[in-house]
Amino acid sequence: MKWDQRARVVSALCKEIKSGKLRYDHKFQRRANVWNNKQKSLLIDSIIRGIPIDTIKRTKDDSNTTKIIDGIQRMSTIYSFINNEFKLSADLKPITIDGVTYEIASKKYSDLEPELKESINQLEVVVLTVSECTDTEERIMFQRWNNGSSLTNIQLRNSMESDEVIDAIYELISMPFFEKIMTKAMLKSEVDKESIRQAFMLISLNENETCNFTKKSMDDFIKEYKIDENVITTLK
Repeated sequence: MKWDQRARVVSALCKEIKSGKLRYDHKFQRRANVWNNKQKSLLIDSIIRGIPIDTIKRTKDDSNTTKIIDGIQRMSTIYSFINNEFKLSADLKPITIDGVTYEIASKKYSDLEPELKESINQLEVVVLTVSECTDTEERIMFQRWNNGSSLTNIQLRNSMESDEVIDAIYELISMPFFEKIMTKAMLKSEVDKESIRQAFMLISLNENETCNFTKKSMDDFIKEYKIDENVITTLK
């Protein structure tokens, strides 16, 4: 395993996202853009005020494509704001820079003064890039980095599953069906992933067997479950 850590300006990272070189779809991460407007607005407010943001961590594969393994909400928020996809909260306070006061409440990126746009685009973010690592090493990194975090049981199961199960779940939740039937809050909590795990559990039952979805039952099942391609076909 190799790693490199350096500062990158936001504008360069956004170019990588636009070109597909930097992606959101790491199998251990939840969906991008699941923060609410208040959370997104506070991040942009912090950036404009010059408050440093946490390190973005990503993995790099053999084709030099990178995927965010930690920091997806921060990076997707910045990218979507620069692309004019949401307005800042109406209750944000004015910001004073070099003696000049700017109003930012209820504004989109296109409404900001050039000086504020520049402060966002030229923000330096520390980016940690990990390369030449196995799936097992990525799983260990994810577990260690989140060791002190308050991850939910659903999120912790991401690191318990085999690579085959993770890939199968990701393939299924990528179908438009889930975004149609689930709320943003449900997607943010990764209820889509958990519903797939529960479906796997139910389908694997033998005749007259029963099961429950307690934490222990789910954890024990997902650690041992082997993917059956017929099940994937059935669920599709």
